[in-house]
Amino acid sequence: KDGNSRMLIGSPSGLYHMDLNTKYITRNSVIDESYVRGIHCSDGNNIWVYTYNNGLFLIRNHQGTTHFPFDKNKYLRSAHCVVEDQKGFIWIPTNKGLFQVSRQSLFDYADKKQNTIYYHYYDKSSGFSTNEFNGGCYPCATNLPNGYIALPSFEGLTFFDSKKVTPILPTNPIYSNEAKVDDRSVTFNDTLVINRDFSRVVISFNSPFYGNPENLTIEVRLDGNDVHQDWTKTSDNYTISYTTLYPGEYTLTARKLRGFDSQYDYKTVTIIVPPAFWQTTWFKSLLILTIALLIYYGFRQRTKYIRHQNLLLEKRISHRTAELKSTITALTQTQTDLSEQIHSHKKLIGSITHDIKSPLKYMALTGKYLYENLDRDNPDFQENIKTMYTSSFELYHFVNNLLEYSKIYLNKDNLQNEAFALRDLINEKIKLFDPIAKSKRNELENTVSDTIYLNLNKQLFTIILHNLLDNAIKNTINGTIRFSAVQDKHSTRISLMHTGCGMHSEMLHYYQTLAQKMKSESDRKQFTKGIGFHIIIELLHLVHGDITLESEVGKGTTITLILK
Repeated sequence: KDGNSRMLIGSPSGLYHMDLNTKYITRNSVIDESYVRGIHCSDGNNIWVYTYNNGLFLIRNHQGTTHFPFDKNKYLRSAHCVVEDQKGFIWIPTNKGLFQVSRQSLFDYADKKQNTIYYHYYDKSSGFSTNEFNGGCYPCATNLPNGYIALPSFEGLTFFDSKKVTPILPTNPIYSNEAKVDDRSVTFNDTLVINRDFSRVVISFNSPFYGNPENLTIEVRLDGNDVHQDWTKTSDNYTISYTTLYPGEYTLTARKLRGFDSQYDYKTVTIIVPPAFWQTTWFKSLLILTIALLIYYGFRQRTKYIRHQNLLLEKRISHRTAELKSTITALTQTQTDLSEQIHSHKKLIGSITHDIKSPLKYMALTGKYLYENLDRDNPDFQENIKTMYTSSFELYHFVNNLLEYSKIYLNKDNLQNEAFALRDLINEKIKLFDPIAKSKRNELENTVSDTIYLNLNKQLFTIILHNLLDNAIKNTINGTIRFSAVQDKHSTRISLMHTGCGMHSEMLHYYQTLAQKMKSESDRKQFTKGIGFHIIIELLHLVHGDITLESEVGKGTTITLILK
């Protein structure tokens, strides 16, 4: 029982606590699934639990559970029993011998007053007939009133008088004054100096001890020169070896447990590995100073070079600036000269056009008058007058159309939009071209609704309609030329259909792709054929419009303007 209301139950799968009042069972989380060999209660506050393969545990003061460390050979993993004698020691039999440990030392470890435990080991060299003790039975040992302890073993019951056992403890200090450097023996007091090019150094430790060697364990730790090792056990002959030690000073500390109080004896050895001259502090300082001076000198030279380059760059910039100013002055003068030339050309074109336009208009009016009033009985004369009238009329309107186009294109950045009825504008053009159309026996039709209005530059669009109708009349004889239009909220589509000769496939493909080609500035300057159609495309570009063509040889052509 663990107290008045709790029971401990050991099993192959761990240790369980059962509350006698609630019958509630919980497993000890520290012992976990360890195989419990036995439970020993020395008093009401301390309960020992020994396990197979996981060593010894203590439940102290009904609170925490402590797991004790193993011996150096880990024989205590399989603890068969816990036997307390009259001198304050605990005896623990195992498969590989018998261990004696201070009961108070175990309590201090459980209370975290110390962090190590001294286990004193006994085997056949101590007088026992066997090292293999048994367990797993109850009672697993007997502590007789006369101080004798009886333990089951492989050879039968083993008795010994615990009051008369006097263990030989490793109480003597640690000594170290001998080492081997590359198989060469050297002696030293407390400081060992080793050449930096050594291959292997073996340092020996000893402590006078005439007991079982298993009870003397010397551990060492190396510190210094950025090295901080953990405690390491020495070899069986109490030596430690190193193959790599960088130049510097090291402290090699050795320790051993001296007895049941679990206190350590220490021994310190200083190891010095002299550095090469390039590894010394003064050389490193000199090297750092040299590098710093080189960096400073390089920085100064680089700064000097950059300043020189800046001076050259400033001179070059000054020279280029002067050249740029000269170029700007020349360009300004050139612009002024070009402006004057353009103005002169405008005046010249206007003067020439006006001089041509006036006589052509007179010729057209005279031809019309003669055609309408002279003797109609002379067919040849009438036909010649008709030809003169038609040619002068077309030449007059071509010159007038070209003049208007030049004015609009020169002022394309200042175009003013206005709303106008499409049907009325088409009627004006039909009235203008009606005599020419009748001379070719063509019928002009306007089927555009009078509800369709456009909001763009009227003069510009008039030139577009003028060229469309002019081209249709030129290519149609004894046929029909019809205007139609459809308008929705997104666009207006204006179609001109005529029953003329039509276009063959190569010419149709040329005109269909001409609008796309003329989107670049260079292509718009190439007038290869059909100047009227080029003018239409140029002006449609100004009003953000598009054009499509459908034509068949012998049946006619349909041209559609798309205005968005």
